Amino acid sequence: MITQTFGDPARTGAAVLPQLTEMIATVGDDPTRVIRVGTASVFVDRLGDFRWATRRLVDQGRTGAAPVRRHLGALMHLGLDYFHLGRWDDAAQLAAEGLTLCEDHDYRFYAWYFQYIQAAVAAAQGDAETSAALTEQIVRWAMPGGTYGARSFACHARALAALGSGDFETAYQHACTLSPPRTVTPYVPIAMWGTMIWSRRPSAPAG
Repeated sequence: MITQTFGDPARTGAAVLPQLTEMIATVGDDPTRVIRVGTASVFVDRLGDFRWATRRLVDQGRTGAAPVRRHLGALMHLGLDYFHLGRWDDAAQLAAEGLTLCEDHDYRFYAWYFQYIQAAVAAAQGDAETSAALTEQIVRWAMPGGTYGARSFACHARALAALGSGDFETAYQHACTLSPPRTVTPYVPIAMWGTMIWSRRPSAPAG
């Protein structure tokens, strides 16, 4: 399921949406299941369908009733959900909480995801300078280990910041880094968001 809806949602996500709907309806309260269903829902716009379960897991994590890793996963999903809802202050608060957890419990690998949420929020709020500083941190961390996923998320935040600044050409270039024009790069989930930018550029070359 996750391979289809998270790994390559543009090509394989739609086929398993009925199955995902059933999983959401029976998500229950097991922290591991909540996170797995959440991960499967990120790129097919279904996080909101069980927001209550993710929020509950965040609350459990804050009281020590859920494992730290599951708490982190819930913060990631709820933060991203809030960003898409336009609840930017809430998203930024959850991201800050996640970064503190990463530092306190030595889960530094996950820090980039929360930095991405912060960068996206800053871009959406017109704070291009803060967004740029955060994406630079992500890229500097990701480059030595070849963590392409983190770099692609940074590209998305950079595209948003460029759009907010009215620099449409730079936004287009960042979108093309995610996925070349008129294609959707397989197994780059966030590539779909790149297509939303370059598809609106009438003069986009065929690549």
